[in-house]
Amino acid sequence: MQHDFSLVFDTDNEYWQRVLDIFAKSESYPKKVVSKRNLHHKFPRSFSKLLKEPADNDKDNLISLSLADHFLVHYYYYLLAKKGFRQPMALAFRLMARKGLKFITPETAEQMAKDYEAALPISQKVWTDEERKKQSASMLEYYNTHPEYREAISPLGRHHTIETKAKQSAAHKGKPSKLKGTQFTEERRQKQKEAIKLWWSKRKQEKKENE
Repeated sequence: MQHDFSLVFDTDNEYWQRVLDIFAKSESYPKKVVSKRNLHHKFPRSFSKLLKEPADNDKDNLISLSLADHFLVHYYYYLLAKKGFRQPMALAFRLMARKGLKFITPETAEQMAKDYEAALPISQKVWTDEERKKQSASMLEYYNTHPEYREAISPLGRHHTIETKAKQSAAHKGKPSKLKGTQFTEERRQKQKEAIKLWWSKRKQEKKENE
């Protein structure tokens, strides 16, 4: 499927050439999910939805990017997006920028915050049961096929600083515990044990496969 990127991006801006340079150096990589690389849609799926077109999942629209390049491309996409297309780019980049905000100027961060707040009604949509199931299945598939994402969100091995622990303690002082006084049935305890065992067995299996 052919796309006119000038309809959604400012292709006369110097950042567009940077995007093209990243794509050019990454074209030789296989277009499949591998460790430490992400599959990126050149023409964003969110734009196809806004234009009421089917999402373009053809190989010509896919490219394998390193994690750093993927971050940069989304940053440039946010800067290049034209009016009406900035909100979905702000949402997408916000998810990727949690560990890279030091690269963003205060002015850009402020504008991103405004775009994000303007897009909040989209994220507050009332989902149907069918939509929730599809979204859950999609997230689970992404979790299972992206080990770098699992490592990023896993709490294992994380060590909070004394300052962070003090802030967390102060934030919870005086608040009643949600679990205090909760009585668990034997059936629920058994389900929790089985779920924990299953989780650990999957982790061990994934570790063996990645070695």
